[in-house]
Amino acid sequence: MNYHILKSILAAGVLTVFSLGFTACNSSTDQHQNEASQMAETMEGDQPEESMGSMNTNGSSGTEAPDYRAVEASFKEQIESIYQQYLKVKDALVEARTAEATKAAQGVLEILSGVDAGKLSAGQKAFYEQQASLLKQQAQAIVQAGSVAEQRKQLDGFSASTFALVKAFGANDETAYYQYCPMAKASWISKTAEIRNPYMGQKMLSCGETKEKLASP
Repeated sequence: MNYHILKSILAAGVLTVFSLGFTACNSSTDQHQNEASQMAETMEGDQPEESMGSMNTNGSSGTEAPDYRAVEASFKEQIESIYQQYLKVKDALVEARTAEATKAAQGVLEILSGVDAGKLSAGQKAFYEQQASLLKQQAQAIVQAGSVAEQRKQLDGFSASTFALVKAFGANDETAYYQYCPMAKASWISKTAEIRNPYMGQKMLSCGETKEKLASP
C-alpha cells in the first residue's frame, strides 16, 4: 500500500478515537451517549478488579452487599447519619470547596466514633466494622488533604464504603443513585438522578451516568 495512503488512514483512525474521547462527556445526542457508554465499558474493562468486602467497586455493573435490612431502626438511623454527612462531603467537592469538605469529613469521623453496634449479629458487626474502618481511613485522608484534588482522590473509596453500608442496612430514607464517571473512572452517591460530577467540577459537571438506583426500603 502507498505510504501516504496508509498514513492518511492511520491519521483518520487517531482522529476518530480522539473524537470519541472528547464527546464522551460533552454531548447530549443519543449517538454520542451511546459512544460514551461504549467507551465507558471499554475503559472499565481495562481496570483491575479490587475487592472491598462484598462490594464491586469498579463501576461496571452496580454493586453487591449482604442483606442486613432487618436490623433495629436505631442502628439504621446511625448509618443514615453517616450517609447524610457523606453527601455533604460529596456536594462540597462538586463545588471545589475544600474547607467544607474537610468539615464534613470531620463530621463523619465524629459519627463513626459514637456508633453503637452492640446489638448486631456477628456477621453484621464484622461487615459494619470492615466498612467503618475503611470509611475512617478515607475520611481522615480527606481531612488531611491539602487540596481539593487530593480530597477527590479519596472520594471513590469513600463512596463505595458508604454505599455498601447504606445498601446492606437499608439506611436510605429516599432513593439513592450510585453514579459513575468514565473520565475519572470513579463513583459517587447522589440523592437525585441529575449528574453533578464531584471529580470534574464545573469543567464536566454533567459527565457520568447512574449505575445503580437504590430505592428506599
